[in-house]
Amino acid sequence: INILDVEEAVLSNRDGANDFKLYPNPANKVLHFSNLHNLRNVKIMTAEGVFVRNLNSAQLDKPFNTQNLNEGLYLIQIQMKNGEMLTKRLVISH
Repeated sequence: INILDVEEAVLSNRDGANDFKLYPNPANKVLHFSNLHNLRNVKIMTAEGVFVRNLNSAQLDKPFNTQNLNEGLYLIQIQMKNGEMLTKRLVISH
């Protein structure tokens, strides 16, 4: 491990960004979120970057119904309370 790798790991873990989980992936009917303590909101976008839905931290406590989303690849953009942004991929498969 070089020093840069260690510094990146510390920076990305300091606010719990890597603790955030969405499951199951691929999702069929519902999507669950966990470890939401440092989250501000989540944006769901198509793989092409088209905005689909915005979810605030209160909405993330409940399962998200994915049945109205078309099958395919989506980008989940997570905004942390400190302003840090994180992007994860999600596959919808009905």
